[in-house]
Amino acid sequence: MESTQWAGKVPLVLLDAREAIRRYLDKSKQDDYWKRPEVRPDIQAAFDRFLELNPDATAWYHNYAWYAYRCQRWDELNELIPKLGRVNYGYFGGRNEHDKMVRLAQEHGGDTLPEIHSLAVESKRLTARIASKMNQGKDTEEDFEPELKRCDTVLAEYKDIPQRHRELAGHASGCLLRDHRF
Repeated sequence: MESTQWAGKVPLVLLDAREAIRRYLDKSKQDDYWKRPEVRPDIQAAFDRFLELNPDATAWYHNYAWYAYRCQRWDELNELIPKLGRVNYGYFGGRNEHDKMVRLAQEHGGDTLPEIHSLAVESKRLTARIASKMNQGKDTEEDFEPELKRCDTVLAEYKDIPQRHRELAGHASGCLLRDHRF
């Protein structure tokens, strides 16, 4: 996901992979697939990278919102709804289905539970982003400001996780910067 060589829809290949995995499941388990904790980070990473590379592709917020809905990531969905712009109700199965999605997002806004492994996933993503920037020769504090802020945010979000786990996750991303002097 961190490659600077990717363009177009390449980051969305991860969505195709997730869809393919879902199709191999028994029909009765396909809808619940999106609620698995290991799925959502891939969805988020794919869309975040795609939209970073293609900032004018705002129509894709419909897709991103639909996946957030399927994953029941209510907080993310509430952030995405205002980004939809002019809504293509047909994409969501009609205006009633769209309105249902919005209503559920509003009702469950603060109910999104963190996945148990999210701290490790976020740390891994931050480590990859930091390594990528270092490989590009970036070496100022400003170059790493977004990653450092995200690290602080992630650690604060998971303050109730045992201290040892937070230290390990913080170390995973911080180790790359340990000996680095700005």
